[in-house]
Amino acid sequence: MGLSDAQARAILEGVVSELGFRSTPRMLQGLGAVAKLESSYGRLKNNWGSIQCLQKPPCPPDCMELTDSHADGTKYQWCYRTWPSPEAGAKAFAKTMLTRGNGIVRAELENGTALDIATAMKATNYFELSTPKYAAAIEARGKEIAQSLGEPYFLGARRSKESSGSGVFGAALVTGALLWVTLRVSKG
Repeated sequence: MGLSDAQARAILEGVVSELGFRSTPRMLQGLGAVAKLESSYGRLKNNWGSIQCLQKPPCPPDCMELTDSHADGTKYQWCYRTWPSPEAGAKAFAKTMLTRGNGIVRAELENGTALDIATAMKATNYFELSTPKYAAAIEARGKEIAQSLGEPYFLGARRSKESSGSGVFGAALVTGALLWVTLRVSKG
């Protein structure tokens, strides 16, 4: 039998802290939603994020062969990482998510919606499915986790007024606005 939402949350909270990041319920709910979607919290050999090895079968000793699907539904065989414990698998998953794309996924886990998280993950080639479908799956898992843990669902709206404009796309807007102001000031 797999881990419960409460057990997975405790593990994720510990590994995020161990990696040196400050966790929030929003971030943990987002990480949990992705881990629950990708692998039911590492149900198969502690791989929490369906993290692939960089080869086709035959697989090396620290990998297992699984069937996966491309976005068009075509099935394929590939090697996926294995870890010796749920904590080791969760740590590898959290590190992947929090450092992916130079932190763009982490920014959306900290402040974004399920769609923002999926968009950042897609931009870093984490999955092939369409972004809206993957976002809907994150949202569904996030709502399950919120209900199970008796907490608010955090992934439906940005965190607060002060965080609007944060995240990958907000940062691009702010950078563009600052550049425009800089150019205007330097010209006149």
